[in-house]
Amino acid sequence: MSKPTPLTPEQQAQQTALMEAYIAQMKAKTAQLQQGSQPVPVQRHSSPIQPELQDNIKIISEEELNSQLSELGDKSGAAFKRKRDGLLINNMPFFDPEGEILDFTANNHTGDFTYLVKTGDRTGVVKYANAGNLQKSVTLANLKYSRGNYSITTVTGKNLRGQIVTPTSKGFSVSRNGSIFIYEAGNEQLASFTPPDGYHVARFQNGDIASTGYILVERNEPEKGSMDELMNFGTLGNLMGISEVSDYMLVGLSSGKSIPLVMTTGGKTTGFYSSCVKKSDFINECAQAEFRNSLYEKDGTPNMGHYYWRVSWYDTPEGSFSVSMEQGSKKINIRSLDTKEKATLFERSLGINDYAVSQDSSGKLTVKAKLAFSLKEVPDAVDFWKKNKDLMAAEK
Repeated sequence: MSKPTPLTPEQQAQQTALMEAYIAQMKAKTAQLQQGSQPVPVQRHSSPIQPELQDNIKIISEEELNSQLSELGDKSGAAFKRKRDGLLINNMPFFDPEGEILDFTANNHTGDFTYLVKTGDRTGVVKYANAGNLQKSVTLANLKYSRGNYSITTVTGKNLRGQIVTPTSKGFSVSRNGSIFIYEAGNEQLASFTPPDGYHVARFQNGDIASTGYILVERNEPEKGSMDELMNFGTLGNLMGISEVSDYMLVGLSSGKSIPLVMTTGGKTTGFYSSCVKKSDFINECAQAEFRNSLYEKDGTPNMGHYYWRVSWYDTPEGSFSVSMEQGSKKINIRSLDTKEKATLFERSLGINDYAVSQDSSGKLTVKAKLAFSLKEVPDAVDFWKKNKDLMAAEK
């Protein structure tokens, strides 16, 4: 691959001016958003659409569902870990006899988790369980997929339709046209949420919206031919580590309170190359290259450029907290979602190679990060936050 032609001093100055103007513009948009256009808080819907009964779906009352949930027994906290092909509970693989587990969300503190099972080419079920009794689970809903949409019928007769189904520790959510509907097991009312103007609900949620009350939203794609698109600032800002633009925010479902994250939309894609010819020990020349929005690299490792791995949020005995990689890859921050106070767990001007967050059955958060050739660890991130927190000036 040929090297790009170096910029002249005049071109560098012009690029810097454009970038500074862009940052100022995006900061103004974010400030306007926080002061003016706010998300519509959660709304409750007490009159569900009557279901079109399908074969093998038995409709039960909310009282009967709650009775089934109580039979799961006492709750027990556990350590959950996501795998590309399923999940581990206390380091043991968990399977479902009906089919492959496609997705799950858990609350480590309580042991509650809900998971999505693929039962056929275009069918599935959502199930609820607790780590204290892995021999039992309760079916919450049946799913059918057709032409890019899910048709969901809960066992209590609620009908939902949307493009994305996401488990929560207490039920599941369904996204449609950038908004979201939330179903909680045993609750007669559905909840709905509309994000702020200019944002949509993020496709992937690496946190439990049910126990924390927060959801991740993503800035809409820029219009064709706009300054945002021409600058492609998300990618440039990430690479240079100078971006202060918040393309992602955590938003409170009930309060509408927004917590901007210094993260950009660049890095979601993974390159898949074909028809490659080796030119030297370090260079391959490939005839074809395809870039896909992917959570994983080709070798199965997490695509750390994807926002899914860059921010996660948790319910803990001390409240709800997020852990995020921001300012490109310069910082790993922990924030209280209740007070917005943050602490910087790790910082490296040349960038942090990799990091991971784990939560044990007591709710304690441990964060590990790879800085150059050394591996650093904060064994109790919330305790670290207590001792090092500061209230961000921009959010006072």
